[in-house]
Amino acid sequence: MASFQKRGKTWQYTVSNYVDGVYKPIRKGGFKTKKEAQVAAADVEQRLHQGTYRYAKGISFSEYFDEWVDVYKKPHIQPSTYEAYLTTSDMIKEHFGHTPLQQITKKEYQQFLNKYGSIRSTASVKLVHIHVRSAVLDAIDDQLLFTDFTRNVVLHGQVATKKPEEKFLDYEEAILLIRHLEKLIEERNSLTDYVLLIGLLTGMRFGEIVGLTWEAINEEDRTILVDKTWDYKFTFDFSTTKTENERIIHIDRYTLNVLKKLKECSTPNDYGLLFFSPLSNSKVVGNRSCNMRLKRHCETLGINQITVHGLRHTHASILIYKGVSIYYVSERLGHSTIQTTISTYTHLLKELKEKEVDQTLQTIEQMVQE
Repeated sequence: MASFQKRGKTWQYTVSNYVDGVYKPIRKGGFKTKKEAQVAAADVEQRLHQGTYRYAKGISFSEYFDEWVDVYKKPHIQPSTYEAYLTTSDMIKEHFGHTPLQQITKKEYQQFLNKYGSIRSTASVKLVHIHVRSAVLDAIDDQLLFTDFTRNVVLHGQVATKKPEEKFLDYEEAILLIRHLEKLIEERNSLTDYVLLIGLLTGMRFGEIVGLTWEAINEEDRTILVDKTWDYKFTFDFSTTKTENERIIHIDRYTLNVLKKLKECSTPNDYGLLFFSPLSNSKVVGNRSCNMRLKRHCETLGINQITVHGLRHTHASILIYKGVSIYYVSERLGHSTIQTTISTYTHLLKELKEKEVDQTLQTIEQMVQE
């Protein structure tokens, strides 16, 4: 039997329930009307009668999160994204230990976020919160929780997030880096420097670059077919691209010549990889070594220090600033939607908008004067 209570502006139901002779009522609130609460309570009573109502007996927060990731996320996401969920899982284990899911309070969750954010940026805190909140909402749907302890928490990190313009090189800095990499490649033919140069010239993701095979390069049309990536973190084998779609990247003669030269110095291997590294556990040039090398190059040149992924941002930013269509840039980068491109490069688009306003006014003035 269920009873109903009005709490402020919303309604709550209480369903009578006994477990092993002990009274354990099932409550849930937040319903806008009494009718909504009655419908929800009737559903719970029916499932109790049928024996299909789920209880979370003793399951810890960390156990539930890991199970949720395995069921709802792991089969559908890229290894790099899965790794981000594993990081969140480690943070949950470290802070909450074996605390049961039902015992987590909003205050305790806020303390967790505060601690996590004390040495991280707000963006990092928001990412962890997105992971946890998604799991908690599913737990509520499964009737494992009756309150959302992630609701209306404060998301703040103590470490300043890099400004958008700090994540890429400007046009002049990019030219300096290209000339520097050219010189180093002539001197020692380092695969790491080839990765950096190709990343800057094509805007490809790191996994796509190290997963390059010569079969993907069309010399006659001067194109690269991006239809796979190399999983350098988990399987050490080919994998699908981030968006699971293939795309064609058009390249200039200079980039094609760089790739031809790379082919000549590549180590023969069964995978046909251009960046095969027999001494590496991942079988390809390492992401960490590329980032360290790029950092040294930036320090040597006295330019903005960026990551390997920042080369991709540099490529796109220069194209946009030079007037290339945002639609083409989005397609070239392999973004799933153009909204991803727009949100990533909003700072540039705003700057260009100011120039376009001036250009528009000048055009109209010229029209009316003629």
